[in-house]
Amino acid sequence: MLKPATFRRNNGKFDGKYVTSRKINLFPKIQDEEMQQDFVNECENSHVGDLQNDNQELDWRQGRRVVELGYLADQLKQCKNCSSPLFLHNCDEEKKCGLGSILYVVCQNCPYRNPIFTGKRHRPTENKKKGMQVWDINTKLSLAYVDAGMGPVQTVNFITALNLPTVSITTLKSREREIGKTLEEYAKWSCQKALEKEIALSKIPETTANIAGNEETEVDGQDAIHVSFDGAWQKRGSGRCYNSLTGHATLLGETTGKCVNFGLKYGDCRKCDRVDEKGDGHDCRINHQGSAKSMESELAVQMVKEIQKTGCEVSSITMDDDSTTIARLRKEVNAEIMKFSDRNHVRKKVSRDLIGLQEKHKISMNVVNYLTKDFSYALSQNKGNPENLRKVLKSIIPHAFGDHILCDKTWCQYHKNPDTYKHKSLPYGKNLTGEELRNELNKLFDIYASNSEKLSHLGSSQGNESLNNMIALKAPKAKHFGGSESLAFRVASGVAQKNEGRSYITEASNSKDK
Repeated sequence: MLKPATFRRNNGKFDGKYVTSRKINLFPKIQDEEMQQDFVNECENSHVGDLQNDNQELDWRQGRRVVELGYLADQLKQCKNCSSPLFLHNCDEEKKCGLGSILYVVCQNCPYRNPIFTGKRHRPTENKKKGMQVWDINTKLSLAYVDAGMGPVQTVNFITALNLPTVSITTLKSREREIGKTLEEYAKWSCQKALEKEIALSKIPETTANIAGNEETEVDGQDAIHVSFDGAWQKRGSGRCYNSLTGHATLLGETTGKCVNFGLKYGDCRKCDRVDEKGDGHDCRINHQGSAKSMESELAVQMVKEIQKTGCEVSSITMDDDSTTIARLRKEVNAEIMKFSDRNHVRKKVSRDLIGLQEKHKISMNVVNYLTKDFSYALSQNKGNPENLRKVLKSIIPHAFGDHILCDKTWCQYHKNPDTYKHKSLPYGKNLTGEELRNELNKLFDIYASNSEKLSHLGSSQGNESLNNMIALKAPKAKHFGGSESLAFRVASGVAQKNEGRSYITEASNSKDK
């Protein structure tokens, strides 16, 4: 008796029928029929013994199971044939279906074998009325590994280490596609709910005169919101090369801090790369043909247009100093849209500019951190006051060099104790020295002082950065999920968690069953 064998095509795919049994002449030179028959019998007997050993090793008492105790207890109440109570120790067979199992329990009063299910099952969304039911536990397992940022192979290794029944990767991917579409719909619903709340809280009332023209009354103004925008890619940039095949972007409402829209760009599809699988009706997500850099600006235009279709205008947007994105927004969407720089990006730019002076003037990182901190304090304390911000920025460098004429007495401690004053953060508490260094620093800070009007109205995209980090935990950059719809499921999972919290897992599962 030979073990089943398969044939392969040239491209590595399985093809042909399984060979279940085939008797051959193992010893063509031996003419004694009795010797040949003895050998065949010996092989068949040994094969039966191996099967019996395998059944013992796969006995239902071995290993661990995931069981819904209440559901199991309800099924063990009575036999379906004679209504007698059932006992689990009378189980004579187990059929595994991923993490779920069907236990065949024999009734003590009659020979009926009762199928007992270890968990609940449901019908997939695409086959509500017909077809085999799928196990809830397998669907929830796929939801769990999407939420945890794991892949199917890691999940199989994890449950195997726990001595749980193994689940095929094909089953996991099928259940992932089932729950993933539910996640996408749930994330879109969550964004729509956040947008409606953002509009309600951001609506500016307008004053209009009554017919007599004597009194003014407040009426609802135009729906306009302020948002923050940021994008990210699923592949780390090297500093010289940015060629990620996928990227995503998010819009967060300034008032609620929740995601009001999100988008994703695909430049890769694994199934499309295989010639023999084209046109098989798979869920291809490719929607981008340009460079990785152009993804961010395209997503910004796309998401703002989608919000405008709901009857709401985006009056201002907070983002980094990417001139391409704001230029495309003003050209293709709204020429009057206002752009506010992000506070954290401006602070990082100041720090990079100061570090650029290190090689020429050999200033330490303590000095860089000191000047960056003073710059941040100036922005925070003069928000909405461009004139005072300009004066403070012009006084930072003279203050560090011991010239306190331009300093304001409200924050400069030199005016209180001129004789004993020392800098707290500069090396040894001493003033900076060097006329050439002072001129370079003055030129740098004068540039920022000339843009005080812009810097006094900075926003923050920290919420977007937090959401990007959340998505990166679910779709790690060390792994490539962008070749299938799996990346879209993980981005939707991060958006849902941002808006609804950890309860999104239960709510998404419940919405799938409706």
